[in-house]
Amino acid sequence: MPKKRLNIILILLVLGLWGTVAYKSLNRFFPPENRINESNNGSQSFNIKRIEKENFSLEKLPRDPFLSKVLEVKSSPVVIKSIVPRAKVINTPKPLMNKPLMVWPKVYYYGYIKSQQKTEELILVKIDNKLLKVRKNQDIEGLVIKRVFKDSIEVMLNKSKKFIYLE
Repeated sequence: MPKKRLNIILILLVLGLWGTVAYKSLNRFFPPENRINESNNGSQSFNIKRIEKENFSLEKLPRDPFLSKVLEVKSSPVVIKSIVPRAKVINTPKPLMNKPLMVWPKVYYYGYIKSQQKTEELILVKIDNKLLKVRKNQDIEGLVIKRVFKDSIEVMLNKSKKFIYLE
């Protein structure tokens, strides 16, 4: 029996709270008629205070705080004189070295075959339309296969590296 009474009291309390919230939120949308009439009355006067602006003068600084330059004030234009003389920097163009144009042959990677001994792997590569079985670090027309992965290989040609991906 006490549980039933407690539940009823709590339900009434929750309904009262939600009723108050609903009343306050809906009351904003439906104002009473006397409020509208009072606001339309022009008998009320409003006093608006004007804010006066402050006047102040800015003085010229004797030196520039960012560039460490002393400013001299003359009658017409402002002249900036530097304390520390600057050295002239002359940009001379560097001579361009013509590097020999490196032409890579067409290389296609088709996979590799692993033997039971893990030291030997045969790599299936097509170089300039020639299908070859190559071992790691073997030289083929200047090409050397340095590293082998499942999806790619690292190939060197005259100190330039390139990754060739699986076809």
